[in-house]
Amino acid sequence: MTRVAEPRQRRSRQRRAQLLEAALALLAEGGVRAVTHRAVARRAGLPAAATTYYFSSIHELVREALELNLEQRLTELRAVLETAVAQEPDPRRAVDRFAHTLLASQPRRAVTQLELYLQATRDPELRSSVRESLAAFEDLAAETLGRGGLGAPSAARTLVAVVDGVVLHELATREPDEEGRAAAAERLAEALWAVLGPLLAARGPTEAPPVSPPARPARVLPLGPPLGGPG
Repeated sequence: MTRVAEPRQRRSRQRRAQLLEAALALLAEGGVRAVTHRAVARRAGLPAAATTYYFSSIHELVREALELNLEQRLTELRAVLETAVAQEPDPRRAVDRFAHTLLASQPRRAVTQLELYLQATRDPELRSSVRESLAAFEDLAAETLGRGGLGAPSAARTLVAVVDGVVLHELATREPDEEGRAAAAERLAEALWAVLGPLLAARGPTEAPPVSPPARPARVLPLGPPLGGPG
């Protein structure tokens, strides 16, 4: 009996995962309104009744898809911080590397996260998801600041808002080519440094590491498709 049940459970988990990934793709392409039972099943390559079998409502499907996106986004940001910040002792260069690496990474997750913020202004049921998302991003920012001796909760909140705002502006206005990505990364680095520079200066010369002039970092390998690429 167990041998029969295990493949069935694996198939169920695989189909749920397919549906969630399909919902995420639709969210990035057309927002919450694009996520319907029929559209998700079609994108996943599954029967039309699959979504209602695995999810009690379209709200449940959207909520779980957004939770998955948050998990993926946090994993992505941690990877960016480890590769672009933890390995660079100079703070200004670390900020530049972070901005360039982030803007070269997977844009779909950022678009979906920003779509969630916008939709939550119309749908109160999504606001708890937004609060949880922001709290998770702020915790990650606070953790990173703490490792640099900058334990300031208000700064963590500001940094999250800066990243969200600048990334939204750049996704909406820049061309999805190398020149556009470079300009977007420079804009993000400038905005981040406007917050971090005074904090580092306030620590005093005995504690703060030396700060170099702004410099374009060496090319870093993207973590996913380029800005504006397929999601």
